[in-house]
Amino acid sequence: MVKRRRRNGFMVGVFVTVVATLAAMGAIRIALDGPPASTRPIKIGLLIARTGPLSVADRNVEKAQRLAIQEINMAGGLLGRPLEAVTADTMSDNAVALAEVQRLLGREKVPAIFGCATSGCRKSVRPLIEAADAGLIYPYPTEGIEESPNILYLGSAPNQQIIPVIKWSMDTLGRRIFIVGLDGVNARIAARLVRLQTNALRGQVVGEEYVSHTTQDFGTVLARIQAARPDVIFNFSAGTINGPFTTALRGAGIMSNHTPVMSFAVTEDDIRAIGPLLMAGDYVVQSSFNSIRTAESEAFKARLLRGFGPEVPVTAAMEAAYVGIHLWARAVRDAQSVAWRDVRPVLGGLSFLAPGGVISIDPFTFYAWKTVRIGKIADDGQIDTVWDSSRPVRPVPFPTLLDPDDWQHALDRLYDAWGARWEPPLADARTIR
Repeated sequence: MVKRRRRNGFMVGVFVTVVATLAAMGAIRIALDGPPASTRPIKIGLLIARTGPLSVADRNVEKAQRLAIQEINMAGGLLGRPLEAVTADTMSDNAVALAEVQRLLGREKVPAIFGCATSGCRKSVRPLIEAADAGLIYPYPTEGIEESPNILYLGSAPNQQIIPVIKWSMDTLGRRIFIVGLDGVNARIAARLVRLQTNALRGQVVGEEYVSHTTQDFGTVLARIQAARPDVIFNFSAGTINGPFTTALRGAGIMSNHTPVMSFAVTEDDIRAIGPLLMAGDYVVQSSFNSIRTAESEAFKARLLRGFGPEVPVTAAMEAAYVGIHLWARAVRDAQSVAWRDVRPVLGGLSFLAPGGVISIDPFTFYAWKTVRIGKIADDGQIDTVWDSSRPVRPVPFPTLLDPDDWQHALDRLYDAWGARWEPPLADARTIR
């Protein structure tokens, strides 16, 4: 009897030892392999210009993105897993952005990337995004002339920004337009669109000049503006170049009360950095402004202030970046998958009540329905709305002023002229028509 008890005790001991050993081996495997896939964070890429000439606006875009990620995680995450942002600094350079996208898609294995501050950046990374069948959610206005099954375009399309402002400007400010742009694909294609639409409305483009982020001497540009005597200057420049350009205008006596500037990429961030009094009286066209007072916009500003104070003005790109992450998360929940091939069909037709109004995804183009707003810069740096479309406008990526093949030919000529790149060589300010 005693022997049987001892044997039973021995067998129990062996069993316990085996279980403990197996448990230890499991713990070692978990330690080596990481937690089970069901509890690992879902990584997404944030492609942000934290440094360089585009960083003033893009750093605040990142704050809006991180707010959306916080809200999703506080609500339980996605598919039972938390979201984790992997941020890549493009340094405002397309080549750096390309290398960072390779890292995000390769080593980090993100299913979607949010950001890219320019059209040149977007076009540079597009082949990588499509080859990986990942998603790119782009928050900035675009010149259009592009559709991709792997890109969600949340900035304004040309018919939601450029085309309506031409008619308004000619009716309100005058029919003689001078174009200045930060040299790149966006400014070049936008300028062609302005020329075509202006001619159709019996106006006149009286000059066209391009600058780079490194431009220091605006003498030639200013002399040509003064000689052309335009009623309004259309400014397609983005980033820190707007500061010295505005200063040069005022130094040359070109003032907003006589020759106002209509900017397409200037935001409240830029106005604050440049100085509101220098820009007061000029105009901006975007889908949303910080001055909009709705329950959604006030709540959004309060959440940003709590999470990322001090207070920052809410720009249209920040709104689009915030909405983009929430829309993608909603599509992931519906699809029960983070794979872009599963998420994309769900995204079409989704809507979101944003700070500036409802944003809806067009299921045919995957651009967003957006409200058009023209604003005038006040002495305090706020942008006061002087005209809006009153309702969201359906996006038209390919303006009907030219056939799609003709628009594509214009893009191809730029790409070839710039040496198979989506940005010109520095100091190349030739007018390519």
